[in-house]
Amino acid sequence: MDLNLPSDEQAPRRARTSPARTISLPLLVVITALPAVTINIYLPSMPGIVTYFQTDIPTIQYALSLYLLGLAVGQLAYGPLSDRLGRRPVLLAGMAIYSTGSLLCSLAQGIEIFLVGRVLQAIGGGAGMVLGRAMVRDVYDEARVASVLGYTVMVTTIATAVAPIIGGTLDEAFNWRAPFLFLAGLGAVVVLACIVWAKETRNPSAVPSGKVWMGYARVLKYWAFWRFLLYSSLLTASYFVFIAGSPVVVIELWGYSPTHFGAWWIVGSLSYFIGSYIAGRYSERLGTENMLRLGSPILLLGGAMLMGLLAIGPHHPLSLFAPIGVIFIGSGVVQPNIVSSAINVDPKNIGSASGLLGCTQILFGIMAISLLGLFPTGEPLYFGAICAGALLAGVLAGFVLKR
Repeated sequence: MDLNLPSDEQAPRRARTSPARTISLPLLVVITALPAVTINIYLPSMPGIVTYFQTDIPTIQYALSLYLLGLAVGQLAYGPLSDRLGRRPVLLAGMAIYSTGSLLCSLAQGIEIFLVGRVLQAIGGGAGMVLGRAMVRDVYDEARVASVLGYTVMVTTIATAVAPIIGGTLDEAFNWRAPFLFLAGLGAVVVLACIVWAKETRNPSAVPSGKVWMGYARVLKYWAFWRFLLYSSLLTASYFVFIAGSPVVVIELWGYSPTHFGAWWIVGSLSYFIGSYIAGRYSERLGTENMLRLGSPILLLGGAMLMGLLAIGPHHPLSLFAPIGVIFIGSGVVQPNIVSSAINVDPKNIGSASGLLGCTQILFGIMAISLLGLFPTGEPLYFGAICAGALLAGVLAGFVLKR
């Protein structure tokens, strides 16, 4: 897959920009995957962290909530700043903050410093999520963006699946600090890579006027942005509910081991990989709306299967992961297209659109997890209803708000 700018003769429908404005695919994948990898890589170290700091699991889980909140706030800041200052300097600053936060976690002697490090990791890592999307849109037109994002998510899915294995290996070989030292080193390497390979991609003629935060007001004026913002955020909320609720259902309610659960988790990762591949392979050819027509019924089918199997199916992981696999395929198909369309509404405020989208996705996820906590944990149908309900609401938003 070639991510260098195509010539006009090769593809007249693609973005026509300066040859200097290109994107390094490996660097794009790394900065985009970094926040998710950072969540997964330390999961095997949680017991060791609890023991060292003489605390409990809820406190360490609280670190995840802080991380997600920092990720949301960071994205909200980076978007408009990158529209004004350029992508490259903001990306460099974010990656430096990320590396500093990782190093702080690895050296922490108390839980308070550890939590501060996690927040800095999130705030810094958010730069990669926002600017990865924005830089792709700077270089390519909407159809090409969806394809590139699809391939990027496909590779990211592999990275997030492998992250716990790397973290567990480092933890067993050394201790809980090792994964964070690894992340600090990775962050430093990314900073150096950005210095060498991350070119400025923002269009100099597309710098917005007015106050920095006015970019948000401008993108919110577009009805299409509201459509894609709600659709994407509700799909993300459903994903967060699955992340939070599936271990409870499979391990605590149905009595399967964590190892068994981890083996079934591969189904979800593989399904998202397949969906993202379909998006990468066909989005440029078929266009956003056709990809949404393909993926939305798959999402609804998966939601219906989830409710049906949780209601009448056997208490077996297949009853959960079969429908989730269908849902993840559908999500992998539509999400890259939704995101590319959302950040396409205003060429002068691409960063603001990307930041607001990323922040809203995470806030919807946090709200969905909070909603899950209000219902009895002993009934899987509540979990299924919230997961499927968010999917249905997202598809309806995409349909009703279409103009």
